[in-house]
Amino acid sequence: TSNAMTVQVGTPMGEAVELCRTTGVRHLPVADGERLVGMLSDRALRKALGERLSESTPVRDLMAGDPVSTAGHLR
Repeated sequence: TSNAMTVQVGTPMGEAVELCRTTGVRHLPVADGERLVGMLSDRALRKALGERLSESTPVRDLMAGDPVSTAGHLR
């Protein structure tokens, strides 16, 4: 997908939840600067909310790492 919505590794979980809620996306690529480092799913967010993790928890703690990508970077 070109121009995919992304979040940075330090983005708070609460911000990612709100982004998914307002845009209707179910998966967010997670970047460290310009480098793709993981994917964050709505399932992972729902699980974290169910476990009552703090909304300030960074998405790096929730994402699935080592994503497969054709480019390996974000533009």
